[in-house]
Amino acid sequence: STTTVTASGGSSYTWLPGNLSGLSILVSPTTTTVYTVIANYGIGCTTNGGTTVSVNSMPSISVSGSTSLCAGSSAVLTATGGLSYTWQPGNLSGASVSVNPSNTTTYTVTGLNAALCAGIQTQTVTVSPNPTVLAGSDQNLCAGGSATLNASGANSYSWQPGNLSGSAVTVNPAGSTSYVVTGTNVAGCSATDTVLVAINPATNVSISATQSTLCAGGSATLTATGANSYLWQPGNLSGPSVAVSPNNTTTYTLTGNNGACSGTAQSTISVFNAPNVAVSPLSVSLCEGASQTLTASGASNYTWLADGSSNSTLNVSPAASGSYTVTGTDANGCS
Repeated sequence: STTTVTASGGSSYTWLPGNLSGLSILVSPTTTTVYTVIANYGIGCTTNGGTTVSVNSMPSISVSGSTSLCAGSSAVLTATGGLSYTWQPGNLSGASVSVNPSNTTTYTVTGLNAALCAGIQTQTVTVSPNPTVLAGSDQNLCAGGSATLNASGANSYSWQPGNLSGSAVTVNPAGSTSYVVTGTNVAGCSATDTVLVAINPATNVSISATQSTLCAGGSATLTATGANSYLWQPGNLSGPSVAVSPNNTTTYTLTGNNGACSGTAQSTISVFNAPNVAVSPLSVSLCEGASQTLTASGASNYTWLADGSSNSTLNVSPAASGSYTVTGTDANGCS
C-alpha cells in the first residue's frame, strides 16, 4: 500500500530516507519506516521533524470445503487466516458460508486482519449434473408371477425394496409394490425413479361334473365357475359347460381367464367297460314238457327279461321254442 506524508512549518523540505523533496511525498515502504523531514524556513535555518509509517503484514487467507457438488446440493466453505470475511459472488459474510451454485462457480473471499489489511483467496466449486434415471413402465402381474425391471440413464443402480443392484432385476412381489431405483453417474451424482408392479388377484376356477364315472359309450357334463372365459383340454373345447364322452378314463384340464389372470382346475372322468355276460347253455333242445336251468355269468347282478328275476339262474320249461335274454350289471354299474 501507499500513503502520503506531509510536512509543515518550513518553506522547503528534504525527506529521508530517499532524499526526496517537497511538502508532501508518496511512500510505499515494505517494512515499518521512520521518515525524517528537514525543513528550511529562511536565512539557512533548518529544523527536523519525522513520522513513522507502520507496515502491517497481509493476512494469509486459506479456504477449505467441498470443491465438487452435484446439481441441487450445497457446500460449506470455510476461510481462515483473518478476523472478518466477505465472499463473492453473493456478498456473503462470515468465516463459513453455505453455497449451492447451479453451475461451476469460483468464490472469492476477502479476509481482514486486526490492522484492516486484506488478503484474498479463491475456491472453485465444480457442479456436475444429476443423471436422468428412468425405471420403465408400470407392470401388472398375476399372483405368483415375476417381472423384469429395467433402468436406464446412469452407470450403476440400486433398487429398493430388496437391495437389488444392476440395470435389470427380476422381482416377484407377493402384493402390489412400488420399486425405487437410484441411479448414479460417473461423477457420483444420483437421481431416483419409481415403477409400480401391481398384483392382480388370482383366478380360482372350479369344475363340477354330472358324473365322475361312466360306462363305455356314456357321457357327462362338466361345468366351470370362477372366470369369464374357459378352455377345456383335451378336445380344445370352450364355454362354461361341455359334454364329454371319453373312450377311456380321462383327466380334463380347465383354464379359466378373467381378463387379467388365469387359473386352472382338473376333473377326472373314469370310464369302465361293460361286463362280458354269458349264458350257459347257449342252445338246448328239450322235449315237450321238459325243463332246463339257464345260468348267467360275467357280472355281479342279473335281470332276466322273461320274468324279471334277479338270480344268476333261471329254470325254464317253454311250451314252444324261443330265446331268453339276461342283463348283467357289474360293480361299476355297467351292463
